[in-house]
Amino acid sequence: MAVLLLLHGALANHRQFTPLLPLLNPELKVKAIDLSGHGEKKSEPRSFSLDTFCKDILQASNGEPVHLFGYSMGGYAAMYFAQQYPERVCSVLTLSTKYRWSKEIAAAENAKLNYDLLVQKAPGFITALNEQHPCTTASVLLQQTSSFLTELGIHDHLKPESLTNMNQPVCLAVGDRDKMVTLEETVASYKALPNGQLAVLPDTPHLFEKMDMEKVAALINGFFR
Repeated sequence: MAVLLLLHGALANHRQFTPLLPLLNPELKVKAIDLSGHGEKKSEPRSFSLDTFCKDILQASNGEPVHLFGYSMGGYAAMYFAQQYPERVCSVLTLSTKYRWSKEIAAAENAKLNYDLLVQKAPGFITALNEQHPCTTASVLLQQTSSFLTELGIHDHLKPESLTNMNQPVCLAVGDRDKMVTLEETVASYKALPNGQLAVLPDTPHLFEKMDMEKVAALINGFFR
């Protein structure tokens, strides 16, 4: 079986999947990676982008076709990669990935990424970011993430009409208690996929760390067989 790459969400790194890994089917060849600008993978200024993330996936794949699982931002990167390099992707599973973006939505999300405000209201969070991302600083990571979301708000690369040519097996999963990603936008994207599947995880919020890892593992093990 081709390697299954795990792609983390925004402000996270490959260790986000540490609680999940022991629950995955041991027959799966799994590799969790850091996307540029996260964890230990350095990123040059202005290179924090979908195209840079595609290069990360290409590097991790060693030129071979791969399966992709992406959480939130990682799912967006996985789907974008599958569009750009369809011959290199066997299948894709995304979880809690937001498919509907606009300038207004991006601005609302960016309001949560204000470094000075977080230093005052959530200093522990800033400390954790600095510890989890030795390749950068919390200030730079928040700024680059904000710029990334602003770009999504302008271009919205994964509109439903852009998914109609994706012929790989693709499953879009969302939690029923996700307050960032709506079921409606997930269903609209699912319906556009020629070979799509839809999964709704019960009693599941957006934040990966608050999800039931048994449910997430069952989703992954069931799709990548």
